[in-house]
Amino acid sequence: ASADRGCGEVRFSIKALGDYTRRLQDNLEVGARVEVEGPYGCFDFRRGLAGRQVWVAAGIGVTPFIAWLESLQAAPESAPSVELHYCVRNSQEALFAGRLRELCEHLPSVTLHIRYSDEQGKPQAAQL
Repeated sequence: ASADRGCGEVRFSIKALGDYTRRLQDNLEVGARVEVEGPYGCFDFRRGLAGRQVWVAAGIGVTPFIAWLESLQAAPESAPSVELHYCVRNSQEALFAGRLRELCEHLPSVTLHIRYSDEQGKPQAAQL
């Protein structure tokens, strides 16, 4: 989901993996009324934490990080020192690379790394 922009709208990025998510693209229209539940789990972004942060995301799993980066646009000076690693198989699957570059361009304390596993292999902990 997108970051709160104060306009009463929310944007979702959904990967079509099964019957239901495949049908959403054909059947759901902009402005449609929907019921949303969650969030579930503990994925909590806190500003002001000291020290360098390492964010690792793969594929569609990058969307919460995009929301965080969007929320930091209003106050770039509050952005933590971050290394964001976006891991995808290849450039064709890097659907959010352009958006990430655009967001990070305005956040000097955030360094973006895009890793293509087909060319570079899967990242190892020491590389992060």
